[in-house]
Amino acid sequence: MDLSRLYHPLTATPFQNDLLYREAAPSHALLRPWIRCLWGGVPRTGPGAGAVIPDTCSDIILRIGRQGGRITADYCALNDRPFFSSCPPDQTVELFAVRFYPWAASLFAQDSLRDSLNRLYDARQHFPALVRALTRIVLETDSFDERCSRAEEALLSLLSGVRIRPEWMNAMAELVQNEGCLRMSELALRSQLSTRQLERLFLEHTGASPKKLSDLIRYQCVWRDAVTSPRFDVQDAVERYGYADQSHLLRHFRRFHASTLSQAVASARAGFVLSGGPCP
Repeated sequence: MDLSRLYHPLTATPFQNDLLYREAAPSHALLRPWIRCLWGGVPRTGPGAGAVIPDTCSDIILRIGRQGGRITADYCALNDRPFFSSCPPDQTVELFAVRFYPWAASLFAQDSLRDSLNRLYDARQHFPALVRALTRIVLETDSFDERCSRAEEALLSLLSGVRIRPEWMNAMAELVQNEGCLRMSELALRSQLSTRQLERLFLEHTGASPKKLSDLIRYQCVWRDAVTSPRFDVQDAVERYGYADQSHLLRHFRRFHASTLSQAVASARAGFVLSGGPCP
């Protein structure tokens, strides 16, 4: 099952598409279930720059130094709290990155992602082969489109040797299809796993517990509805996503977004007007 057809996680600025940030969905059908997008740009500065919310994705981010200087590669793992990214001045002039769906990063990793939650560290620790390929690509190319094309080739080559664990994808399919609205006992029953097996599986593949990822998926579903639907109604969302009441939903949202729902929507739509970006 292609879960990317059912689940579309969004960033804090989902409509941004300008000189500072550009993203592209994979052009190859075999990559679309696993890669949320390829993106590039330059670090943002100023108030509110670099706001990062828990989008349930993780990124390998290459930072390209000035005049062909040093290239570093960071892995920004799945996170469960908002933060602001930053870059020391004059140390990075360009970024190129791969963003993975929550079920996909582990397929390209060469060891477990356990204990990676909320961490930013050298991507070579888990993804040495992919980092080598991406580093070569950014050294040999300048255009975003060419980098995307060659990065897709590298990802496809690595994907061809991957063994996908059915129990992992079955468990993720249950969470995605139910929009994060499942008790862990029910998820274990539907996945035909014990709760202990389920916990271990999620920690190995994402660094997060199944309960944590379930909460994040539910939050992301609310965020997408709120920011893309002109007829969004909080009370409808309360019922659809199993919240006790409106206050419960709004508290849950603010916990992950660090702003109220109305503030977040207004900020995202203001960015859309400024950038002229398409609706995701």
